[in-house]
Amino acid sequence: MRKTSTSINVITSPKNQFQTYLTVEKLKEIGLTEKIHFTFAVPSPHKSGRVTIKHEGLRYLAYLAYRKNNKKAQNLLTYLKEQAHKTSAYHAINKIIEEGQRYSSRDLPEDITAEALIDGNKLRINIKPHNLTITFRIERKNTIVGEAPARKAVEERKHILEKLLGRNVPIKQHSFKLSGGDFRRLLEYKQLFDTMYKWYINTPFFPHMNTATPSSSGASSQPWGR
Repeated sequence: MRKTSTSINVITSPKNQFQTYLTVEKLKEIGLTEKIHFTFAVPSPHKSGRVTIKHEGLRYLAYLAYRKNNKKAQNLLTYLKEQAHKTSAYHAINKIIEEGQRYSSRDLPEDITAEALIDGNKLRINIKPHNLTITFRIERKNTIVGEAPARKAVEERKHILEKLLGRNVPIKQHSFKLSGGDFRRLLEYKQLFDTMYKWYINTPFFPHMNTATPSSSGASSQPWGR
């Protein structure tokens, strides 16, 4: 197993090429999606096959295991944690898993009712009883921008976001900016998760937002194939 800044590599043996395809099929059966949650390289006579589980794949795996009670996801997560425990990347990997555990784990504050809607390449969150709409768009690389037509409107939305995020949200040029970590914090709300997650993983800059703190890596020649 090898940990990078964006993924975990589970390396198959070059003498058992079938194992790569078997692992890929098992990941799909669990509920992970190729390219979004994992990638793979076909083995050759001189090079190992490689299945790469992205950080978001780990988060979603934890969501399936803890929120959906998916037994296969639970088994795979246990295996990956056992393998990671043998490397210096264990704590970083465990932190990513904990982020996924929090997906869809809590309700909105009692005084806030909200629904999320996808509008083209933008995401809108309608908030009641305040009658406010927060519109999100991707500005560049790893930044999500919330926008409003006027300063006052931004201030109102800023107040709501700060309540949801639990931190100060600076305003600049009638907009506020959220990192991938901030957006994942919003994914913790049950009422918003399904729609927001669908938008999140399909944004053009999703790969740049799908990161965590880099750490050193270990290695394992054993693939997950139980």
